[in-house]
Formats: sequence, structure tokens, C-alpha cells
Amino acid sequence: MEEYFELYEQSADSYRSLFCRRCCVYDCDYHGCIDQPKLKISAQNAVALNLKGKDSMINTGRNCGNHCFLGQMSSSSSNGFSKASAISAAFGWNTKARVLCARVYFLCSGNFCEMAKILGDKTCMEVAEMCAHYDINDRSLPKEIRPPPKSRRSRKKKNSRMSISHLQKTTGLGLWLGCTLPFASLCSQNGVVNSVQIKIEPCSHEGPCEPGVCSCVEDGIFCSKLCHCVHEHCKIFFPGCQCQRGRCRTKACPCFCAGRECDIDLCKLCCADEIAARERGAPYDGKSDNMNKDEKQQTSCQNRSIALSKEKHVRMGRSKLSAAGWGLFVEEFVAKDEFIIEYIGEMVSQEEADRRGAVYDKVDRSYLFNLDTKTVIDSTRKGNKTRFINHSKNPNCACKIMNVSSDFRIGLFAIHDIQPHTEVRRITVWVYFCI
Repeated sequence: MEEYFELYEQSADSYRSLFCRRCCVYDCDYHGCIDQPKLKISAQNAVALNLKGKDSMINTGRNCGNHCFLGQMSSSSSNGFSKASAISAAFGWNTKARVLCARVYFLCSGNFCEMAKILGDKTCMEVAEMCAHYDINDRSLPKEIRPPPKSRRSRKKKNSRMSISHLQKTTGLGLWLGCTLPFASLCSQNGVVNSVQIKIEPCSHEGPCEPGVCSCVEDGIFCSKLCHCVHEHCKIFFPGCQCQRGRCRTKACPCFCAGRECDIDLCKLCCADEIAARERGAPYDGKSDNMNKDEKQQTSCQNRSIALSKEKHVRMGRSKLSAAGWGLFVEEFVAKDEFIIEYIGEMVSQEEADRRGAVYDKVDRSYLFNLDTKTVIDSTRKGNKTRFINHSKNPNCACKIMNVSSDFRIGLFAIHDIQPHTEVRRITVWVYFCI
């Protein structure tokens, strides 16, 4: 089956080069067309993810319908299919269809019923007979993506991955001064971390993540889902959280303490509603029908505000501060530590920001904010209403740089309760995270 995979690599090359794996769109406006590393290790990670808690359709014994192959398998054949039916079914498959079937077999871990749903015009019986005729099975997969054999003994293996707290103590990864403190007490500290973030570049290498080999180790950050290392064996891979829904804005949530928003691909428990909506093909706004506000907070993840654009209603108005012109006002109640709005603008390089900054200094007006070591946000020409927010000695919100799907994004969060029609005033010190 390796020749099928080689043909598939050639056919899918243009799609892969234009596909953004962070935003899951083609020709991404946010990240652009960047060089994509080889996907052999990513395929291995996909196999491990598919095999977690899943069995083939034959092992589960679940029948998908009247024409399911489970009800029509011939007991006279060693592999469950008659030779004549397998040969007759193979005549309806051209080379392109066989290549696609081999790839879908790998994606579905040999689940013929799921394969038939993806292929569309074939029944699971036809798919099973074709795989039997062309010897498409786990043994014929390339070695780098072949699933490991299942052991007959169920031994409890010790988890080789370090816990997040242990990583912070031993390696210094993800250390953030006062990460367990609320924003109000944090902003009053004298030793607030105020350094520029390191731009996240996913690692791509063979072997374990070690110093001198892995860029994540060298930069002092965790490996993410975009890294091309074997996640099952990576000791610095950030696994997400296992929090129950509605409890991800507490100190017990590793994502919240690390300055990350929960990831739908990693945090399966708290993002269960969003995952179900994605499987149905329906948009998800973090809300459920026939529920009040308290029930919605209990059934949806509260640590995905930036990703889901859960912004408050704000407006521009005349500021009441002295020597200030326009200001930003919130039109609804905002609770303490709650997300208000995201600060957006042009993403420019540090060199371009220095050039623009020299011009802005002459007019005594600047909207430049460092996002990481290579990128600066400039909302002078393009942005939203957050460009009108003013500084104050009595702030009611703080800017916080969050890691959202391996991208740094800037959010405004309330440091205490804010009543409607109140001007939003931010503190001059930024809250930075280091992972």
C-alpha cells in the first residue's frame, strides 16, 4: 500500500502547501503561506489520537444499517469475505479511488463504516471487500504510521510525561511570576514580568525533544499540538486540561494558570459542547438554548473567550479623564476577571514598528504594542474601538497576552466589577505569560 501513499502525497501537495493548520482554512490571511514541514510525524500523532479509546468496527460488533458488512460477511472465508465478491467489487474502483480508500483507511483506523461515510458513493460492504482484495490493512501501512501491536496483557504503564507543576519546578518552563494571583493583586506587585514574549515556532525534528535539538526546549516553552514531535513520548508536550465544564477559570486549571485558552483539540471535557457542535457541522457561540446565564456558564468552557469572540458591548465616547479626548465605555455589566474585548490591529515587524514609532513620537500619539519578539500590533490605521482606551492611575481593567492555539493574542480583562456605562481604563503594566 506504500505506492498508494506516494500517489496521495503527490496529489495532496498543493492542498497541504496552502492549508493553515492553526486556523484550518486555505490561503490564511492571518498566517499567510509558510513552508510546511513533512507530515510523517504528524501522521504518527494522528494514528495515536485515533486509536485512543477506539476499536475497529469488527471488534465492537456495532452494525451501521441493513447493508452493513457485519451482517453480510461470509463465514466460509478466512478473512470474512468471499473471493468472488471481493474481485467483483474491485472492478468498480479506479486508481484514484483506491488511493483515496487507502488514505481513508489510515484516517479511520480500519473502520469500514466510517470510511464509507467519507467516500460517499460506496457502502461499507464494498469498502471492506475492496480492502480485502487489494490487501489494505494495518500490516500494509508504512512503518512510520503503522499502529503499535496491542498487548494481550493489560499492564499499567507509568506515565513518562512530566506533570506541568514538575516541569515548572525543574526546567523553568512556563514560569510566570504570581500566576496564581488575581489580576488586581498581580498588577500591584513590584516584580511583574514585563518582558517581550518569544514568538512561538513549532519544533520539527526526529527523536525526543532535548536541548540542542528541539527549538521549544531552547526557547523554554512547551511543545504544542502543532509541533512535529511524537506527542505520546514528548515530555514537554502541553496536554491541555481535564476540567469539568464551567470550571476552567480557577487556579486548578493548568491552561488558565499557564496563560492559555483551552484548546478544543486537547481539552475534551470542558469543550464537549463545542466538539459536539463541530461534529454536527453547526456554528458554536458558547451558548445553549433554553438555559439561563448561570446554566450556560456551567455547560460551556469559560476559558475560550478570545477564541469564540465573547466580547462585551462597548462604545466610543468623550472621556471624563483630564487631558484625554475619546474614551472606551462598556455598555453592560462586566464581572471581575471577565473578558471585555480583544485588542487588534496591523501585525507588523519590529523593524517596521521602530520606523512608525519615530513618526508617532513626533505627534505624541502611538498605538503600538509588542506581541512577541518579532511582531508588533499597530491599531493606528486598522483596528477596533480598543484604540480609544486610556491609561489611568485608577484602572478597572488590565491587558493580558494569551496563548490561543499557539498564537499570542491581546485581551482586556476586568480587574474588578464594572458597571454599565462606565469608562474602561487600563493599567500601564501588561500581564505577560511565558508559555
